[in-house]
Amino acid sequence: MSAADAHRRLQEVLWERGGQDVPSQGVLVTIEEFFTGNADAGSIAPNLVPGDPNPVMRHPGVDEIGERLHAIRSRAEVADVLVDVMVEWPEYPADEWPYAQGIHVITTASSETVDEWIDGLNADPCGLQADLEGWINPPEVPAGHHVVTIWWD
Repeated sequence: MSAADAHRRLQEVLWERGGQDVPSQGVLVTIEEFFTGNADAGSIAPNLVPGDPNPVMRHPGVDEIGERLHAIRSRAEVADVLVDVMVEWPEYPADEWPYAQGIHVITTASSETVDEWIDGLNADPCGLQADLEGWINPPEVPAGHHVVTIWWD
């Protein structure tokens, strides 16, 4: 799938889940829906800068973040990993990818353990997500699991 096709497909997914108006809540999408064709560093970890000489402020790259999230999702203690997209416009320009305001890991692991899994991605410390109604399409959380949020601020 080309980057343009992936961009168009993500837009369609956002419309399907959130409607064609700008929703007041985030829309959850899969890793594949968000990362396929995405090369826009501004779409995730926006406070980090590609190539920054300070390693703490260096953006690890969209591909690296996506690969790490795929690895996390494959762990036995993880039910799913979802991207929380803040929809800003009814339709995105072809050169701008929707912005991920956070990543949600549905897991039995602690937030401290998830912090270990994302070491090197320069994210803020993870936290437990207490309110599961903050999205237009809340996640299904299996018994014994909780939502740990990864974000960059």
